[in-house]
Amino acid sequence: MKNGFMKFRLLPLALSLALGSASSLADNNDSGDMSLATLINAEPVDRAVPKYPKMAARKGQEGWVRVSFVVDEDGNVQDPIVHDSSGIKAFEKAAIKAVKKWKYSPASFDGEPVEQCDSKVQLDFKLYNSQKGVTRTFRSQYQALKDAIVSGDEAQADRLFAEFTDEAHHNFAETVHAAVVSAMYYEAKHELPALKRELQTVANNGHGYLGDETYITMTGKLLLLLIEQNRISDVYELAEKVNETVSPDAEGLAAINDLVAKVKHFVATQDAIYVEGKISENQAWYHQLLLNKFDLVSKGAAFERIEIRCKNKRSTYGGIKQQGFVIPESWGQCHIYIDAPGGTEFSLVEYPS
Repeated sequence: MKNGFMKFRLLPLALSLALGSASSLADNNDSGDMSLATLINAEPVDRAVPKYPKMAARKGQEGWVRVSFVVDEDGNVQDPIVHDSSGIKAFEKAAIKAVKKWKYSPASFDGEPVEQCDSKVQLDFKLYNSQKGVTRTFRSQYQALKDAIVSGDEAQADRLFAEFTDEAHHNFAETVHAAVVSAMYYEAKHELPALKRELQTVANNGHGYLGDETYITMTGKLLLLLIEQNRISDVYELAEKVNETVSPDAEGLAAINDLVAKVKHFVATQDAIYVEGKISENQAWYHQLLLNKFDLVSKGAAFERIEIRCKNKRSTYGGIKQQGFVIPESWGQCHIYIDAPGGTEFSLVEYPS
């Protein structure tokens, strides 16, 4: 280690997973409420393709946006929220504008139309005639930065990273590979929020551009971060995605599945899940709940808006600093979205009902 900069090493995946911790997890109280069997999901009727931003097209930029939204009783889209994106604001605006125009046949519960509040989709912005791989310039910059990180040369890595991030990475291939080497850099710097962001980009979009080994290594690191943050529903969802994406006999997949099995076993012995949150500027904080009872406590300003979105119900609150919630099990899987002044820190504690 030199000046706080850790030399990056690609440890064997099984070993890196064994080093992870899973403290303060809780019981997964899966009630299997049979009333959900009568819920019929909303089905798309008309989903217009987003208009490609002209400036992005001129620059040859590609990107993606993950959006969640509510489908109301009339089949209209309400309250779309950007979950994640490749970082180009023009794509986020185009995605939201398009999604608001979409039309669905509404969900129904026991034959009656109801809101469906957990709809999520990723919109990819790809140019028809764009370059499919990376450019020579990008490849050269990528390799030089990677070599500096692996060798532990902090000064060289800082200089090359600044130059690398100043360049516009245009297509999906470059965006994914930029996320890989940026994740290496942020891991060496111990900058966990930035590391998580880059790893999430790889997990969402990387498999078509990376081999199974690299994809599994990177998603394995993301799983460890999610476990350390007690984002247990996200752990299960990501593990399922990896299993659906890579070959069943891919090296490292068994280690991921063993890790998730240990998490599931451990949560059964705990009484609560503790999650720490912090509001970023201009973006709502969200969390996929594992249990249906939780307390929310602000360490600063009052929450401007708390919205709980479940399978077929949602509820909204505001102007509070501390509140306990109990969600009916018939509401199904739920997400919570929180708006508050930027920088507001808070705690969320989930309990079995």
